[in-house]
Amino acid sequence: MKQLIQTITLLLTALILSACGGGTSSGTSSKNEITIQTKKSLLSSDQSKLSIDFLVKNEYNRDITVELNNLSVDVNPCVVKNVVMTPESIVFSNDHTQQYVNALVEFDEACTPTSYNLIGLNQLGLNGKSNSINYASGEMEITPTVVAESAEEDSETTTVETYQFYNVPSSITIDTPDTNYDFKVQLINLNAQGVSGKEIRILAYDITYGELVNMSATTDSNGFATFSFKSPQSLADIDGETLSLTLVQGEEMTTISTNVQLTFETKYIPN
Repeated sequence: MKQLIQTITLLLTALILSACGGGTSSGTSSKNEITIQTKKSLLSSDQSKLSIDFLVKNEYNRDITVELNNLSVDVNPCVVKNVVMTPESIVFSNDHTQQYVNALVEFDEACTPTSYNLIGLNQLGLNGKSNSINYASGEMEITPTVVAESAEEDSETTTVETYQFYNVPSSITIDTPDTNYDFKVQLINLNAQGVSGKEIRILAYDITYGELVNMSATTDSNGFATFSFKSPQSLADIDGETLSLTLVQGEEMTTISTNVQLTFETKYIPN
């Protein structure tokens, strides 16, 4: 049965890609092939801002290349004034089938949201052909937790804490193929104290340059999160190039980010 479903998916995708010879279709992609799982939703105490953390999973057949671009959200029944998406696009691959996303939404006026709809442009590729179709997840119900802006707010609400990244390596030199390179970043609070038990995640990146052993890590008792990057089998084709990894930490109504630069160099070995 699973093989039959995959075959049907491939046939439907082939029809989409062949329609009009490419370009942008006016249709909407099936929401069953891109699944959304809401992780957390938070509403400011004045009901003017909403933060949503969710996981986007690619359920397309592995033979189909999938990109989601121009990501945004509609929120019901609210009038949206501004949306900041982190990240704004997702490139899926066989090694990268899911992506954490944060949407920070500002409303035109106070509103209590009941659902959201992830929208974007879905670019599909198969057998050398590609096409873009509009994507809509469908209504995702939410019941946001109200977040206080100060300690004087209602005791039933949650107080926002502000964090920042510290001890971030400015650049890491990758000069040995097929080798693991570990690096750390620290999360601190406004008192310059390490914050433990917080998840830091890395956004989508070009796997041509190597592979992250872990896309997310939890900070230890000193606020450090450890990541490991494995270099490719050969550095010849990427000698002198750089890869920027974007690290994000979403905490309550804010999402902070920082970048770690990887520089690739081929060691000179004299004869």
